[in-house]
Amino acid sequence: MKLEEIKSTISFEELLSVLPDAVLDDTQNNKKAGYIGLVKLLRGMAESSRKNEDDSAAFLLALALSVKNMSFEVFEHYRAVQDLYREEFKLAMDKAGSWSPKNRERLAKSMDEAFLEKTLNKEKYEKFYNMIREVA
Repeated sequence: MKLEEIKSTISFEELLSVLPDAVLDDTQNNKKAGYIGLVKLLRGMAESSRKNEDDSAAFLLALALSVKNMSFEVFEHYRAVQDLYREEFKLAMDKAGSWSPKNRERLAKSMDEAFLEKTLNKEKYEKFYNMIREVA
């Protein structure tokens, strides 16, 4: 699926399965032309991702994997997705301790990617990360 084909009506599970590859394809083959639409799409989906833990966990992992597949060369869009991840992550932190093991695992995976891409500071969130890993 191409980045421009992804609509805001897509489920968060579907988003997780298609978005990282669509971003990579756009980065490698479309000269990053879809980044503007990507940021708009993700901002539009953020609020509805907070309705339940499954959607929130899938959205956070999709965001983190998308940052991984984006080019730093288009900094404002790269940074916008990082900022969105940080915002959603901070909102999820209060609830994540009671999430299912599957969703805590997704959160931990998203944090792994966020640490690698410097989206999150590992030292700052290491205690929370360890807590999530322990109960996952």
